Amino acid sequence: MSKAKSKFKSDSEITPFSLNGKVIHVFFDGSKPKCLQLVTPAGLHLIKLDKECRPVCERLMPGTVVRVEGYRKSKYKTGQLKLKAEQVTLIENAEYTELPEEISTAENNSKKDKTKKSAKILVCQKSDCRKRGGTAICAALRAELEQRGLEDQVEIKETGCLKRCKAGPNLVVMPDKAPYSRVRPSAIPELVEQHF
Repeated sequence: MSKAKSKFKSDSEITPFSLNGKVIHVFFDGSKPKCLQLVTPAGLHLIKLDKECRPVCERLMPGTVVRVEGYRKSKYKTGQLKLKAEQVTLIENAEYTELPEEISTAENNSKKDKTKKSAKILVCQKSDCRKRGGTAICAALRAELEQRGLEDQVEIKETGCLKRCKAGPNLVVMPDKAPYSRVRPSAIPELVEQHF
């Protein structure tokens, strides 16, 4: 844990954690797994992956039972909680206590709700993308969604760097995870038509 403590400022409390649960989804950035969504008897958890445990997570399928160990950071001022995995281990189903029925039901309901409510367009607003027209892209998206009556169903989320700075402006359409680079405002109507 000494490695973990050096990564964060003193306005945070850092404690170890160990969770057993079922994999719901592995989120990738390009070809590298970055985050793991895990369901446990306590609920759903989004866990950032340390570099050392990414190779194990590349092959994880939904429903796989794993033990995740790492550290939990909670900020004193905001109460914000972040989990970061240092080790992910496959465990046998026999070692795992089945989830309570209400959590399994909640998991299924959240999958259904996500298809309806989690439509988002992530638009990079870091300096390179903003200089190349990121602000105009947001404005064009808002106008197009309003024109189609989709402003209540699709969220436009301004984000930090999407790792393609030289090819900006960049955006990602969720939940499809469809990345777009060098986007021009004139391309927005076709993009919205294609996804929504």
